[in-house]
Amino acid sequence: MDSQKYKLLQEEYDSLKDERARLDMLVLMALEMRNTDVDEAAKMADDIITRSARIGYAKGEGRGHNLKGSCYGLQGDYDEGLAELNKAYTIARQIKDKRLEARVLNNFGNVYRETGDFARALNYFEEALVINEDLGDEVAGSVNLTSIAQLLYDLNDFDSALDYALRCMPIFEKAHDTNRVTTIYNVLGNIYFKREEYEEARSYFEKNLGNAELGSSASLIALSGMGKVYYRMGDFINARKCLEDALRDAIEQDNAEVQIICNYYLGRMQMDEGDYRQALTYLNFAFEMAEDYTRKHDVMSLHETLSAL
Repeated sequence: MDSQKYKLLQEEYDSLKDERARLDMLVLMALEMRNTDVDEAAKMADDIITRSARIGYAKGEGRGHNLKGSCYGLQGDYDEGLAELNKAYTIARQIKDKRLEARVLNNFGNVYRETGDFARALNYFEEALVINEDLGDEVAGSVNLTSIAQLLYDLNDFDSALDYALRCMPIFEKAHDTNRVTTIYNVLGNIYFKREEYEEARSYFEKNLGNAELGSSASLIALSGMGKVYYRMGDFINARKCLEDALRDAIEQDNAEVQIICNYYLGRMQMDEGDYRQALTYLNFAFEMAEDYTRKHDVMSLHETLSAL
């Protein structure tokens, strides 16, 4: 991995002698790796779990299972993800590690949000938020607020989603947390897009294209975001270029979310241009992926568009 942050973490890891400290650093390295290569991050999680078990480091095992569960969730393997998260949660409760418990709860929420179980997802996000507020961890609490903002976005409550997201942004910027800043910028871009404030949406996606690690999930979401903004603004040439480029990279990285977005808007463009056969190809592919990955909110949206077609 070429990111400067990963290289710095690697250097610090190499300088450490204590195995527990090395495992803690390896977790941070794996989290950074997850942004561009989920498969490799999952392998690193396995290494963390194995090495932690060998020396009886329960916290390391818990963080490893939590990381592995989040990787499964990103890959759309939700049952496997929940199984790993349950292991992490059990360990967190046994060792009374509230920070780990909050991280696991937030990841539970992420999985249930992806599967469309919004009520259960919200319960997990709120549980995690209460813990982080009790701990006085403003940054971790803002991660939970970001998750709630994304959930409200899925529920089409864009005003409330915007309020939550704008509360998080200055906290992440102040903490110089690059990964979370890019996440919240993409969330804001999507919210403004749904509010039909396209110039504002484009500004956030453009920031991420300049700041996010090339090839990362955040950069792919930003590029697909630019594509759908251009589509809504009637600039089909730039829309098609952004969406096709994002789709190509998303296929290489097995990023289902971005593949669904790109196929959907490419299909919508073909509909607008009167090429209904090609539109059907794109939309059917997006629909099948949404069903395969149990993304219920995407399935409903695609079903409406296919019915119109």
